Amino acid sequence: MFANTILIEFTASYTFFIKTLNVQDVSIIIKFINMKKRPLVAVLLDDLNTPYQITILNGIKRGLTDENCNILCFEGSSLKAPNPFDSAKNRIYDFSLEKAFDGYIILTPTLGQFMSKDEFSSFLAKYKSRPIVSIGSAIEGIPSVMEDNAAGFTALMKHLCKDHQYKRLAFIRGRDNHQSSKERFDIYCEALQSHGIIIRDELIMPGNFLNDSGRDAVNILLDKRKQEFEVIVASNDYMAFGAMSELKNRGITIPFEIAVTGFDDIEISANSHPPLTTVRQPLFRMGEKAAHILCAAIWGESVPEKVFLPAELIIRDSCGCQCLLKPYEISGSKKRSLEYKLSAVCDGLVQKCQKGERPDKNLIKLLEGLPELMMKLKKNGDGRTFLSRIMKYLITPLVEKTWLSEFKECIATAFTLINPGPDKIPGVDIIYFKTLSFIQQKEIEFEQYSRNIFFNSQYRLNMLQANLLFSLKLESQVKQLENNLASLGLDRFIFCLYEKKPGPLKYECLTAVNQGKIVKSKTEKSRHNLMKLLNTTIIGKEEKYSLIIVPLQDLGFIVINLLDEHFESFYTLLENVISVPLRCALLFEKLDKQQKSLENNLEVLRMAMSGFIEMIALTIEVRDPYTAGHQRRVSDLSRSIATEMGCTEEEIECVRMAGIVHDLGKISVPSEILNKPGRLSEVEFTLIKHHPKTAYDILIKINFPWPIAEVILQHHERIDGSGYPSGLKGDQIRREAKILAVADVVEAMASYRPYRPSLGIDKALEEINDKRGKCYDEKAVAACLRLFNKKGYELIS
Repeated sequence: MFANTILIEFTASYTFFIKTLNVQDVSIIIKFINMKKRPLVAVLLDDLNTPYQITILNGIKRGLTDENCNILCFEGSSLKAPNPFDSAKNRIYDFSLEKAFDGYIILTPTLGQFMSKDEFSSFLAKYKSRPIVSIGSAIEGIPSVMEDNAAGFTALMKHLCKDHQYKRLAFIRGRDNHQSSKERFDIYCEALQSHGIIIRDELIMPGNFLNDSGRDAVNILLDKRKQEFEVIVASNDYMAFGAMSELKNRGITIPFEIAVTGFDDIEISANSHPPLTTVRQPLFRMGEKAAHILCAAIWGESVPEKVFLPAELIIRDSCGCQCLLKPYEISGSKKRSLEYKLSAVCDGLVQKCQKGERPDKNLIKLLEGLPELMMKLKKNGDGRTFLSRIMKYLITPLVEKTWLSEFKECIATAFTLINPGPDKIPGVDIIYFKTLSFIQQKEIEFEQYSRNIFFNSQYRLNMLQANLLFSLKLESQVKQLENNLASLGLDRFIFCLYEKKPGPLKYECLTAVNQGKIVKSKTEKSRHNLMKLLNTTIIGKEEKYSLIIVPLQDLGFIVINLLDEHFESFYTLLENVISVPLRCALLFEKLDKQQKSLENNLEVLRMAMSGFIEMIALTIEVRDPYTAGHQRRVSDLSRSIATEMGCTEEEIECVRMAGIVHDLGKISVPSEILNKPGRLSEVEFTLIKHHPKTAYDILIKINFPWPIAEVILQHHERIDGSGYPSGLKGDQIRREAKILAVADVVEAMASYRPYRPSLGIDKALEEINDKRGKCYDEKAVAACLRLFNKKGYELIS
């Protein structure tokens, strides 16, 4: 009886509560009641090296977090990618087929770029038992969220042709057969025709979306074609920056002599000199919108088949507008009051902030009261209250870097409105420059903070790789991961290796760490039970989580937290930091087994050593494709020089083997330094100079039949003591190292490098001949010159 009374009272209260809610509130409550568990969404994408994927992923994460969903992100590579290492990474997509997932978000343009339409449709058909949302491309029968880049680029061309009235517009195209590249070129042509401007083929340049093609375009336009033009319209920001760099090198002032515009609005565009006028793709909003559409589909609601989000024209100084010096155009501004104009400027930024990646509530609050502050400043000239409000906002720890440049432009516009023309109030100008100084100081702080994050993460990644390289046993590497990943913000992770057996995909869980503690779980060896492994190790039953699966090439994978703050290439660098030493450890493990079975046969052992060294060389080349083949060519030339000098068979074999892996130490140098197209800084070159010692420390532990480690340690030493790392002189340097040094210099100068074209074999031979007896061994140089000049030797391809 008592229970019935309670039930009646609860029912009455519940009915009254429901009646007080609107239809939307009731819908949300019903959804919550019907959903027995928090939805789990799989996100399939590739290559988190670029702002495109990173920004979309951040938007997806924001949307799914708002929808109270769990996230498991799969970062593989493009399907059917031509690179075998990339294709091997895509085994992780098999785990996304587990029944635990409630829906899928798929980044289709990059994921399916190497597949035909039918092939990609077959891939997507595997997932159609659950709701799917495509980002970036329209897929028939699947809700799709896409960017309307045409609208933003059309606005840019209209701005250049109509507002600036430019007549000679040079254009740098993107990659051939790239849809976006073709679309932007077509808009360029249409805009010129609609404004009565002649399309000049001599002003249209090829490009590949990379920085160097922007530089090349300027060189060709000015030197080869001898063209005059007013503005360079680049198909993306990277080519725009390349063009700006070359223009500055020539002493050409931007935008006063030549203006430049880009497309994408990458992070550095707002802080370049001058700030770049560009088009901002709605990448974050695309990811966020896709998340909301997917969740609506999971709830059973009807969703649109196609959603287009417009790109936004971002006007800055590089097009010639000088945004900080003149106000934005405000519709009907001549007829409007000053209060209205100020409110319009502030409201525009408020709307942007509310729709942005990270809305800044403090900024919105400040902007809402800014028009009144500006009016008081104009009336009484007292900037104390104004500056105190600005400073109060700027010293708030939660100030967002994203909005500082926008806020700076807003302030500049507001001051131009209240203090226009030649009759400026000096006191107001002083307050403006103080305000601008405060904002710029905050921007500097953010830049320093970002650099600290980058260099701290880089340092920890390098230390982790060094520790892994010096732990050439798999068990030791597992311990290193358990002890060091927490320093990168990864306080929980699972590390698994694939079993190298034919048949269904199987993996072995080597370790699992949760909140810094090693989870004593049972080793898993099975197919498609990843969620079971996660649930029994690092995920609590009611816990909300965001995880990402990072493949370790074709070796295995690691599951880690989806980080809130990191630099663009973090996940790829983490993959390389772990997978390269891991591959070495597995090779060492394999070699150890071979050595035990062949220890009584020295000749067979030597062959195994040779094969192992070549496998190490292959591992280095996979990491640094720009120098692929360098070590093989150096090895062959070293062997030939040693033979020409009449060295013993042992010395010849030693120098050949050392040449194959003489750059092994560069495995600990960050790839962005190895592949840097420009001049290295002193700190970066110091890192490069450590590579002989790093190789020595790795190889000295191996009982080779030849002194390979010592030869590699000395191959950058010079006869006069000017080399490194020890500054050895003359006879202190082994003969094999002297030979290797000559071969290394000749091959390096004769080959292409990211920072310069090939100098040619004649220049290389001239270099060693000029410095023979000073830097290079005379006998080795003489033998090398005989090979090329008299015996017709050529570097192998």
